[in-house]
Amino acid sequence: MLGCVATLYAQISPAYALDEKKALEAYKHELPRDYGYLYGKTYELYHYGLETSPLFNATLGMDGIIYSNGESYSATLMYDIYKDELVCLTDIFPASNFICLNNEVIDSFKVVAKPESKSPLQLRRETEFTFVKVNFSEIEQDVLANGFYETIKSGDKAIFVHHEAIQGNNEGEEAVIQGIFRYDYVRKKTLLLNGRYYDLNSKRKFLNQFPENKKAISKKLRSFHARFEDLSATQLLEAVNLITE
Repeated sequence: MLGCVATLYAQISPAYALDEKKALEAYKHELPRDYGYLYGKTYELYHYGLETSPLFNATLGMDGIIYSNGESYSATLMYDIYKDELVCLTDIFPASNFICLNNEVIDSFKVVAKPESKSPLQLRRETEFTFVKVNFSEIEQDVLANGFYETIKSGDKAIFVHHEAIQGNNEGEEAVIQGIFRYDYVRKKTLLLNGRYYDLNSKRKFLNQFPENKKAISKKLRSFHARFEDLSATQLLEAVNLITE
């Protein structure tokens, strides 16, 4: 980790254009402990002028906490769900305010998302999201890819929500007004129950997989007075808890 940050110091500022040994000394004496999780790569914004955003909640900064190797760090975070990059906003480096974090050493992170007009989340109030890094077995990777998932558990049940931005192309007048590219927001929801995975990406799929509990689950889903696509992981878990095996 020290080597990564030392390389960053040497790359982004003439003041730290030193050999690695000197850069390491600069790190030890001048870099606050709370920034020891930086990866050493600057993040370049690439969606200016577009109507849609590849960023979680379409925001450039959220209050957050990073959990790494048994330590926790408070930080202002940005999560690129197209590139799957977690980014720290900091003013400690003169040449860049956006620094990528090292996903390999991050176990989980929390962010507080606020209502944003352009966000597909359509939040009504500040909401905390917890993302956990999940590494699946080779067999499980046929169903789910490794990465950060919004994860919520109850007993032998777990819901994994993967937030993604899928890049598409605008054409004609739409491209002139909204930009060449667009980023379509997708939440892929999966239930783990008794060692089996179930697709929760549509209400029909959900209900058809549990016919014996279909009526109770359907009643619970209606009680939320929201579209199935907009239900939170917590609300889905409430419905899932009605499943009897």
